[in-house]
Amino acid sequence: MQLTELLDELEASIAHAYYIPLTSKALVDQNACLDLIDKIRAALPVELAEAQRIKRARERILAQAEEEAEDMRRLSRERLEQAAAESEAVRLARVQAEEIVADAEQQAREMAAAAIEYTSGLYSKLERDLASLLDEVRQRTPETMSVKQ
Repeated sequence: MQLTELLDELEASIAHAYYIPLTSKALVDQNACLDLIDKIRAALPVELAEAQRIKRARERILAQAEEEAEDMRRLSRERLEQAAAESEAVRLARVQAEEIVADAEQQAREMAAAAIEYTSGLYSKLERDLASLLDEVRQRTPETMSVKQ
């Protein structure tokens, strides 16, 4: 069960509790509320594991982009060396090879920037979601404690 579902269930349990007349106090099923809190605590590591998975995916994407960029640079250098070996087309080959290298490096920078932007967005969203859920748990915990008393 996801954290939001567990929090919704806890909220429903408190919202549907029997209220003591003329007070803001309510009677809740302590065991049910504590059980839900335990489930919430158990679900937190799952959410954190998801954040770690996204972080590893980001690192993998960045490594792949760097590897592809290096392959493009190597291929460009090889093409440059081959072109330089040909006597009549040396100058033209050098110009073309430099353009290829520049294009490859630009593509590599763009791919790396896009990968960073994409994974940063995912990571930021997950951070905000986790912070929001943690704030919600922290806010509801005092409510639950005051209801128990």
